[in-house]
Amino acid sequence: MTAEKLREGLERANRLAALWQARAKELERRMKEQENMEIVQAVRSIAATPEELKDILGRIKNMKEIPLNVSEGDSGKGNLSHEDSIWDSEADEMDKEDVREDEEKLHI
Repeated sequence: MTAEKLREGLERANRLAALWQARAKELERRMKEQENMEIVQAVRSIAATPEELKDILGRIKNMKEIPLNVSEGDSGKGNLSHEDSIWDSEADEMDKEDVREDEEKLHI
């Protein structure tokens, strides 16, 4: 393999890395936005005055460990809902499609 081929391969890899890095940053931004929206919805669903809510959140913050509501014999692991497993399949397909699109953009 010649130095020129190696250089081209490195440049192609760097372009792909930049594309994936940009995609990761966008996904992180969207994830944070979604988490914030879910927090706001959860807070709005609580029937409490602002003072009561502040007290509740203060108590949670001061707890050393938040107790989990896990029923006996249920570890909470491995219990994906049908909707979750569909999402995982769709996400895998979307990732494969994104890789193909990225490769086409970079003429790989």
